[in-house]
Amino acid sequence: MIFNLIKKSKVRLSRNKKQISRKKFEKFKFEFKKFYDFANLKLENYNLNDWNITFDYAKRRAGACLYSTKELSFSVYFLRNSSSSDINDTLLHEIAHALVGPNQGHNDRWKKKALSIGCSGQVYHTFNFSVPSWIKYCSNNCWEQKSYRRKRNLICKICRSEVLYKKNYVSSSSTNVPDKSLG
Repeated sequence: MIFNLIKKSKVRLSRNKKQISRKKFEKFKFEFKKFYDFANLKLENYNLNDWNITFDYAKRRAGACLYSTKELSFSVYFLRNSSSSDINDTLLHEIAHALVGPNQGHNDRWKKKALSIGCSGQVYHTFNFSVPSWIKYCSNNCWEQKSYRRKRNLICKICRSEVLYKKNYVSSSSTNVPDKSLG
């Protein structure tokens, strides 16, 4: 009975590693109602009626096309911090993946389909829409870089010293992440 209700209402939870609860899904669906409705309309326009829109917590990628579950998944960080033109282009990018089918990647067939539906055809974005949580650095100060995750037992390739982590306390206002209040 519950499965039928989920299927009828086109509400599916993301099958990604960081699964979103039903309550969070409804919250995001409400927060991104305009996007959610527009995305579902686009799916109908391209006869992808059996596909669903889901949300996830990805920090480096904007969207994903999941063929096994017929879902187009979008990062809530991306949706919160990107322009409407970037969001629309990403939606069309993922729809192009759904239309050409699995195992196509970003080949010529995909690019042709993406351009034909109005997508820019770009494969990668350069926009930072989330702030890395950590700063990874060599204990001998050889180098330093930002990181989204901590890994254990890393050794510096330069001096063979231990690699350490410190919390990145930089606020989103001092990075590339735009302030929504500015319009």
